[in-house]
Amino acid sequence: MMSWPSRIERWRTFANWESRDIPTDLVLSIIDHESGGVPGEKSQATTKPGVILTDSGSEITYNRALGLMQVIPPNIESWNKHKTPKVTFEDMSGDDEKAVRLQIRLGSSIFANSLFALHRFDPVEFPARSPGEASSRQLQLALVAYAIGPGNPGGQKGLIPKLERLKELKRPLTLEALKATFPRWGYSEKKQAWINRPLKAAEKVWADFKKFAVETPVSKPGKLPSRPKEVFNLAWTIPIIISIIVAYIKRQELRKLLG
Repeated sequence: MMSWPSRIERWRTFANWESRDIPTDLVLSIIDHESGGVPGEKSQATTKPGVILTDSGSEITYNRALGLMQVIPPNIESWNKHKTPKVTFEDMSGDDEKAVRLQIRLGSSIFANSLFALHRFDPVEFPARSPGEASSRQLQLALVAYAIGPGNPGGQKGLIPKLERLKELKRPLTLEALKATFPRWGYSEKKQAWINRPLKAAEKVWADFKKFAVETPVSKPGKLPSRPKEVFNLAWTIPIIISIIVAYIKRQELRKLLG
């Protein structure tokens, strides 16, 4: 049995706690693909911007995917509108336990929503409403949706319009059929470069999941810790205070010399 490298395996407990009913090793495989196991990772490429809260209570507009599972800002913004606890920029860019667990929690929620979008699209083909009930086929397609977005029926972007096309062609709704029908999905003819490769990403994540998967006992989550508030440290201000005092004394002495 092969084992994940330590940079991925170290997140197993938190993935077990925060991944709902998604197989723990599938979450670890997404983490490996998306961030390489680096908590708080910021994507190099820009994404659609979104408004993110900060620990101080302010808001910032940000346009890069964040965290172990590379959640885009609009999804973070949506989470904060509909769910609790509220997630901050520090949560998504940090590396403490609270940050790591929330990064996995949000990413897992997005994957579960992607899988449920398949169920809404075609309850007969995709009867599972949650990952724990899903077939391999539905899980694989949810990985595609995670990479590119589920999209909407009749739309231009995301997975669902591609599945509609497969239906029109009377082809099976599978990852293999998508690969055969849309081999250049994600390639920009204008830029002559790959912008996104959702099918290759899904295939790689699934292959690694199958290669490294082990039975993970379900454990009870620990309480989500609070991030300690920063304590104002006077130590760094001492040299500044001394320099101000010295400058004041010198100025007084100069005034005496000048009469």
